[in-house]
Amino acid sequence: MKIACNQPNYIPWAPYFDLISKVDLFFIIDGVQPGKENFIVRNKILNLNTNLEKWLTIPIQKEFKYKPMNQIIISKYLKINHYNTIRNNYINLMNDKKEKLLKDVFLENNEIIFSKYNLYIIKKICKFLNIKTKFILFSKYFDKKVLEKEKTYSLIKEIIKREKVTHYINFQNGIEKKIKPYDDYSFFESNKISLIKQDAKFFYSENKYGYQNSILHLIMTSKNIPFEKIKYSKIC
Repeated sequence: MKIACNQPNYIPWAPYFDLISKVDLFFIIDGVQPGKENFIVRNKILNLNTNLEKWLTIPIQKEFKYKPMNQIIISKYLKINHYNTIRNNYINLMNDKKEKLLKDVFLENNEIIFSKYNLYIIKKICKFLNIKTKFILFSKYFDKKVLEKEKTYSLIKEIIKREKVTHYINFQNGIEKKIKPYDDYSFFESNKISLIKQDAKFFYSENKYGYQNSILHLIMTSKNIPFEKIKYSKIC
């Protein structure tokens, strides 16, 4: 069994979807606060008129500022605003297939809970890319009392043990910074689990065609997405 765990990022970039495609189960960490100025609440497209990056952000109302993602209600106007912004930016490149994707992602998205809204988008883009990985929410997998009591890294370890995982794959940043539980090599080794790191240096360094932006930019501009240049290496 190959798994990964991560927050539901907003209209993620290509390496996020490549990692999803590499696992059998992708667990969505939805019981934590989204924070601000990160890729959980915002992402970028490339403005085709100015060639400058444009941020698309999910605003969090003050009353939900310190709430976890699965308790935050988002504005109903958000999806319409972002749909119009993206569609207008790529209007000269639009075709029926792209139009349908944008409508599926935004206009057909009736979720009002933050984490479910982002997950809906991720699932629709996965379907477009023919990625069939199964998603599981932490809040569905664990009892509410467990979620409130345990730290995220402890919950990840519990999932690994319950699901009899053989390969655990994560993004480059988390493993290189040794964010818990990725600092505990002995846990993975004692449970005979391969800890795998994604290496997306190409996407970090090459932005000529907008590879660092949301995958929607690459899809709308019909750019070939070089998934083959994303490498994976075993850490332990």
